[in-house]
Order: sequence, then structure tokens, then C-alpha cells
Amino acid sequence: LLKKAYKQLSLQLHPDKNKSPNASEEFRAIKQAFEVLNNPDTRRAYGLLGDTGAKIATKGLIDTKYIVLQMIVYYGSTMIFTFLMTFSEPTGDALITSIFGLFAMMFIESLLILEEWNLPSWFMPYYTSHNIVTFLHRLFPAYINCSRVLTGAFYVDHRATITQLLEGISNNNNTNAAVIQDLSFKLTHSLKNSNKISLNIHDNHINSSGLMALALQKNESKNQLAISNKLENKEIQPVVPRSKYEWIRNLG
Repeated sequence: LLKKAYKQLSLQLHPDKNKSPNASEEFRAIKQAFEVLNNPDTRRAYGLLGDTGAKIATKGLIDTKYIVLQMIVYYGSTMIFTFLMTFSEPTGDALITSIFGLFAMMFIESLLILEEWNLPSWFMPYYTSHNIVTFLHRLFPAYINCSRVLTGAFYVDHRATITQLLEGISNNNNTNAAVIQDLSFKLTHSLKNSNKISLNIHDNHINSSGLMALALQKNESKNQLAISNKLENKEIQPVVPRSKYEWIRNLG
């Protein structure tokens, strides 16, 4: 089938029959494609690395270390580019999704290039593994930009939120401190008033006791004065003690 297709295309694109100004270049490309696809080693190298792989395969077998080194260089530089594009706000959240996409692409490339997985015949039959990997490499910058746009649209400033929460807590603490200070002032004032009231009550008690004592003294002095007046007026006879002989007489 390959030789049959090559004969048909070579006849169509031969410079003698093809009137296109690029007829010689097209005929040369058909010839190179046939040479690459007709050899199993160059065909395998072309499927993995494209034209570069085909050129390397003409000189010898492709070393796996070359493929791994090429992947390390690409993904290392792409990682730096991804970080520079997504490390600042408000697109900082896009870094996680971008790194996830980068590792997913590296996993797919490892399966297609290093493990040489064969895709189903119905899935992109006209594309090689190298074509799919190249498509993913070109798509990744657009993927980063989409991640930045989406995360920027739903961006939430966590620092501002935390700052507002801290300010709210600080305001609540200040309010509570003011309330506690006011309560302590009122309590101190009420204690002072209660002390004054107790002192007044004590003074009143002392004053009332003194008044009662004065009243008793006055009553006692009045009684003594009345008794002395009666004695002077002989209203009260003084009791004169009798001798013992009179008592004896009375007993006899």
C-alpha cells in the first residue's frame, strides 16, 4: 500500500506533470516521506520525535537518554514559566491548576514517547505520538491563561478577609474593655456611697445613744432634786435606827 501510494503521488507531483511553482519541493518531500516510512527504524523514530527523530535514526538508533534529557529541559523551563505567570495575586490560585495540567501532560508524554503506547486506530488515525505531544505543548500556554482568567474571576482576597476578622476581634476586645472599665467605675462609686451611708448610720446610732444617755442623766438629776426638796420640806421622815435595847424590849 505504501509503495502504491508513493507511485501515484510521485506521478502526480512530478515536476514534468505538476505545473505548481513548488513542484520540485513537493516531489522531494514525497520522496523523503517514502524513505522514512519504508524503513521500520526511521518510521518509529519519526513517530516519536518527528523529523528530528528521523534524521537521528538515519545515523543510528535513538538513545532513550536523549529523549529524557529533552523532556527535563522542556518541563523544567515550563515549570519556571508557569510559576512566573501565576505566583502573584489575584491569579495565585491558578498555580495549582497549572501545575496539575503540567504533570498530566508530562504523564501523557511519558506514556506515548517513553513507553511507546499505541493509540487506537479510530482515535486521531492521521497523527503520530509526536504530533499529539506537540499539540499538547502548544495548548498548555492557553491552558495557563484560562486558569488565570477563571481564578481571577472567582478570586477571594484571603489576606483582606483575615485582616477584617482581626480588626473585628480587636474592636470587640476594645468594646469589652470599655464596658468592663465602666462597670468597675460604677462598682467603685457604689461602694463609696455604701461606705458613706454606713458611716452616717453609725454616726446617727452614736448620736441617738448619746441623746438617750443625756435624757437618763436628766431624769436621774430631776429625781434626786425632787427627793432633796421633799427632805427639806419634811415630807419624808428620815429613818433613824433604834438601839438594840428597844428591839429587845419589843421582843419581851
